[in-house]
Amino acid sequence: MAIVGLSINKIAGERKEVELKGEMHLTSTHTITDIREEDNSVLGKKILAVDFTLSTEYSQSVGTISLSGQLLYLAEEDMRKEVLRQWKAKKMPDAFGAEIITAIYRKGLLLAAQLSIELQLPPPVVIPMPQKQPDSKPVPPVAVKAAKAATNN
Repeated sequence: MAIVGLSINKIAGERKEVELKGEMHLTSTHTITDIREEDNSVLGKKILAVDFTLSTEYSQSVGTISLSGQLLYLAEEDMRKEVLRQWKAKKMPDAFGAEIITAIYRKGLLLAAQLSIELQLPPPVVIPMPQKQPDSKPVPPVAVKAAKAATNN
């Protein structure tokens, strides 16, 4: 069982010129729009094709970023049948759902982050900021020599 492909077939983004009042927030959500079984001629096997959308909405109607695509999932016959059976009720097995949704967010949010730069919107992922380390006292050379001597014994 493995993801064998993830492609994006539509990307859209919009930034509106609005006056901000207070803080701006954003929310990223996904939707699985379809799951179906397909014959894959490259692999010579049946796979699951998962269609999806991923959208990021900015508060105060500042902007939106959305993309849609397809994920291809290779699974044994019993797993494919179980996924398709549950999908009839718009549900998925937990492990399958977690794996595909993680892959969708990984690729989708990276693309949305690139687009957000072009639209001059905050990225939909938290980017770590370097923190200044508190001033630490340098270790005196005598303490270093004593520590080395202690480890050599």
